[in-house]
Amino acid sequence: MTNRVRAFSNRTYVASLKAAAENAAVKTEEPKAEITNEPSQKASVENHQSVTLSYELRELQHTRDVLELRLSKLPVAKGPQVEIIDRAEPPAHPVFPNHILGFIMLAGAFVTDFTGLRLLKQGVQRKIQPLTK
Repeated sequence: MTNRVRAFSNRTYVASLKAAAENAAVKTEEPKAEITNEPSQKASVENHQSVTLSYELRELQHTRDVLELRLSKLPVAKGPQVEIIDRAEPPAHPVFPNHILGFIMLAGAFVTDFTGLRLLKQGVQRKIQPLTK
Protein backbone atom coordinates (compact mmCIF):
# COMPACT_ATOMS: atom_id res chain seq x y z
CA MET A 1 0.00 0.00 0.00
CA THR A 2 2.80 2.41 0.88
CA ASN A 3 4.44 1.69 -2.48
CA ARG A 4 1.24 2.74 -4.24
CA VAL A 5 1.10 5.96 -2.22
CA ARG A 6 4.77 6.65 -2.99
CA ALA A 7 4.20 5.96 -6.68
CA PHE A 8 1.19 8.29 -6.71
CA SER A 9 3.11 11.06 -4.91
CA ASN A 10 6.05 10.60 -7.31
CA ARG A 11 3.71 10.88 -10.30
CA THR A 12 2.16 14.02 -8.80
CA TYR A 13 5.61 15.47 -8.13
CA VAL A 14 6.72 14.66 -11.69
CA ALA A 15 3.59 16.28 -13.10
CA SER A 16 4.16 19.43 -11.04
CA LEU A 17 7.81 19.59 -12.13
CA LYS A 18 6.82 19.16 -15.78
CA ALA A 19 4.24 21.94 -15.44
CA ALA A 20 6.79 24.25 -13.83
CA ALA A 21 9.34 23.48 -16.56
CA GLU A 22 6.78 24.17 -19.29
CA ASN A 23 5.78 27.40 -17.55
CA ALA A 24 9.42 28.46 -17.40
CA ALA A 25 9.86 27.57 -21.08
CA VAL A 26 6.81 29.65 -22.04
CA LYS A 27 8.03 32.64 -20.04
CA THR A 28 11.48 32.49 -21.64
CA GLU A 29 9.92 32.56 -25.09
CA GLU A 30 8.18 35.90 -24.45
CA PRO A 31 9.37 38.75 -26.69
CA LYS A 32 12.29 40.80 -25.44
CA ALA A 33 12.28 44.58 -25.19
CA GLU A 34 13.50 46.34 -28.30
CA ILE A 35 16.26 48.93 -28.02
CA THR A 36 15.67 52.02 -30.12
CA ASN A 37 17.62 55.20 -30.65
CA GLU A 38 15.33 57.66 -28.84
CA PRO A 39 16.21 60.58 -26.64
CA SER A 40 18.50 59.70 -23.73
CA GLN A 41 15.75 59.51 -21.08
CA LYS A 42 13.72 56.92 -23.01
CA ALA A 43 16.88 55.03 -23.95
CA SER A 44 17.96 54.75 -20.31
CA VAL A 45 14.48 53.52 -19.31
CA GLU A 46 14.52 50.97 -22.10
CA ASN A 47 18.09 49.97 -21.23
CA HIS A 48 17.01 49.43 -17.62
CA GLN A 49 14.01 47.39 -18.80
CA SER A 50 16.27 45.38 -21.08
CA VAL A 51 18.67 44.61 -18.24
CA THR A 52 15.77 43.65 -15.96
CA LEU A 53 14.24 41.39 -18.62
CA SER A 54 17.59 39.71 -19.36
CA TYR A 55 18.09 39.10 -15.62
CA GLU A 56 14.57 37.59 -15.35
CA LEU A 57 15.28 35.50 -18.45
CA ARG A 58 18.47 34.11 -16.89
CA GLU A 59 16.59 33.32 -13.67
CA LEU A 60 13.84 31.50 -15.56
CA GLN A 61 16.34 29.54 -17.64
CA HIS A 62 18.19 28.55 -14.47
CA THR A 63 14.92 27.48 -12.83
CA ARG A 64 14.03 25.44 -15.91
CA ASP A 65 17.45 23.76 -15.88
CA VAL A 66 17.13 22.90 -12.17
CA LEU A 67 13.64 21.47 -12.71
CA GLU A 68 14.81 19.40 -15.69
CA LEU A 69 17.70 18.07 -13.59
CA ARG A 70 15.34 17.10 -10.75
CA LEU A 71 12.99 15.51 -13.25
CA SER A 72 15.77 13.46 -14.80
CA LYS A 73 16.80 12.10 -11.37
CA LEU A 74 13.33 10.76 -10.50
CA PRO A 75 12.77 7.02 -10.93
CA VAL A 76 10.50 6.07 -13.78
CA ALA A 77 7.98 3.31 -13.07
CA LYS A 78 8.26 0.72 -15.82
CA GLY A 79 5.68 -1.67 -14.40
CA PRO A 80 2.02 -1.86 -15.32
CA GLN A 81 -0.24 1.00 -14.26
CA VAL A 82 -3.02 -1.41 -13.20
CA GLU A 83 -2.66 -4.28 -10.77
CA ILE A 84 -5.12 -7.18 -10.87
CA ILE A 85 -6.07 -8.06 -7.30
CA ASP A 86 -8.76 -10.76 -7.81
CA ARG A 87 -9.66 -12.73 -10.89
CA ALA A 88 -13.29 -12.52 -12.00
CA GLU A 89 -15.25 -15.74 -11.66
CA PRO A 90 -18.79 -16.44 -12.92
CA PRO A 91 -21.41 -17.23 -10.23
CA ALA A 92 -22.32 -20.85 -9.49
CA HIS A 93 -25.95 -20.35 -10.58
CA PRO A 94 -27.55 -17.56 -12.60
CA VAL A 95 -29.13 -14.68 -10.74
CA PHE A 96 -32.07 -14.34 -13.15
CA PRO A 97 -34.66 -15.69 -13.84
CA ASN A 98 -35.62 -15.98 -10.19
CA HIS A 99 -38.89 -17.94 -10.27
CA ILE A 100 -39.74 -17.51 -6.58
CA LEU A 101 -39.34 -13.73 -6.71
CA GLY A 102 -41.38 -13.60 -9.93
CA PHE A 103 -44.22 -15.55 -8.32
CA ILE A 104 -44.24 -13.29 -5.23
CA MET A 105 -44.37 -10.16 -7.41
CA LEU A 106 -47.19 -11.63 -9.52
CA ALA A 107 -49.22 -12.46 -6.40
CA GLY A 108 -48.69 -8.92 -5.10
CA ALA A 109 -49.86 -7.48 -8.43
CA PHE A 110 -53.03 -9.66 -8.32
CA VAL A 111 -53.83 -8.54 -4.76
CA THR A 112 -53.32 -4.89 -5.73
CA ASP A 113 -55.52 -5.27 -8.83
CA PHE A 114 -58.27 -7.07 -6.89
CA THR A 115 -58.25 -4.40 -4.17
CA GLY A 116 -58.43 -1.60 -6.75
CA LEU A 117 -61.34 -3.22 -8.60
CA ARG A 118 -63.22 -3.78 -5.33
CA LEU A 119 -62.78 -0.11 -4.34
CA LEU A 120 -64.01 0.99 -7.76
CA LYS A 121 -67.10 -1.22 -7.47
CA GLN A 122 -67.93 0.12 -3.99
CA GLY A 123 -67.50 3.71 -5.21
CA VAL A 124 -69.96 3.23 -8.10
CA GLN A 125 -72.57 1.53 -5.89
CA ARG A 126 -72.47 4.27 -3.26
CA LYS A 127 -74.90 7.08 -3.91
CA ILE A 128 -73.79 10.62 -3.24
CA GLN A 129 -76.34 12.46 -1.11
CA PRO A 130 -76.25 16.20 -0.39
CA LEU A 131 -75.39 17.25 3.10
CA THR A 132 -78.38 18.37 5.15
CA LYS A 133 -78.31 20.45 8.23
